[in-house]
Amino acid sequence: MSGGKTLSQPRTRIIGGSQAPPGSWPWIVNLQLNGALMCGGVLVDSSWVLTAAHCFAGSQNEQYWTAVVGEFDITKADPDEQVMKANRIITHPKFNPKTFNNDIALVELSSPVVLSERVMPVCLPSDPEPPTGAPCLVAGWGSLYEDGPVADMVMEAIVPLLSQSTCKSALGKQLLTNTMFCAGYLSGGIDSCQGDSGGPLVLQDLTSGRFHLFGITSWGDGCGEKGKPGVYTRVVAYKDWILSEIHKLHLFLQTLLDLLQRADDYVRDKIDQSFFTKSLPQLVEHVYSTSVKTRTRRQTLNTVCPGVAELAQQVLVTKEMYKWILNIPPSNLSMNFQE
Repeated sequence: MSGGKTLSQPRTRIIGGSQAPPGSWPWIVNLQLNGALMCGGVLVDSSWVLTAAHCFAGSQNEQYWTAVVGEFDITKADPDEQVMKANRIITHPKFNPKTFNNDIALVELSSPVVLSERVMPVCLPSDPEPPTGAPCLVAGWGSLYEDGPVADMVMEAIVPLLSQSTCKSALGKQLLTNTMFCAGYLSGGIDSCQGDSGGPLVLQDLTSGRFHLFGITSWGDGCGEKGKPGVYTRVVAYKDWILSEIHKLHLFLQTLLDLLQRADDYVRDKIDQSFFTKSLPQLVEHVYSTSVKTRTRRQTLNTVCPGVAELAQQVLVTKEMYKWILNIPPSNLSMNFQE
């Protein structure tokens, strides 16, 4: 079984593809365990890499892992190459190593990467999901044939999305969950393979030209075999989890909303109603307009997409606006708003 289905050999899962043009995959990451290629990954933020959870079956000790961005040829140092240490590895809490359900993980880098034309985050998936047959792209340094050596340079291939019914018929409905999908050719010949696990499956938006991440290479029955398409983790199903882990947004906003709810009656009794009908709407409009301007200044690359970076900026603005709340001692968070 390829695609890391055998946990003792997670270096599994581009067959029948071609060499990618240098710099054409600025978000692809080479994840190394003790200096050796173990899995692929994809940059979703300047400090975060998304990959497959099964990649860490052998070791989840951060000190042994490095992430190489801006790399094309693994046999030599590339001009844009940056070797980053792993600061934190977060596998999905519900990852099942037997069924590969929830096969997704995040790696926090020790410091942000330097963004350039050849190093930049991919866009997170947008709704709706692409239709069956949509031509997606996969890439990696994985084996050129099953059980073969890894490729020296980034390889890429076009694989069409398959319907869930087709995928279940090919692989078995008991093996495929709603958080997985298949892509590839039932005729075989083109597929992801050993070393590609954790790598990206992307689709280009023809209107904006941006590439959106829809899948993480997970597992497969062989490599490029007839009737055995590759299986990918459905990224859109984990978008909230990704964002909450990166920015801890849910926890912060929930705390903020709880505090404001408790204060609501008290504040409304003490503040003139014009604050809520005039001043507050103006303040909100100012915050969001400032956020957009700030974000525009930070976008030095035209290809940087909304998503993680945009959300991060809004969180920073909100935190600044309510920083007095964050300074309240935890013991006082349950305070009553009384005179």
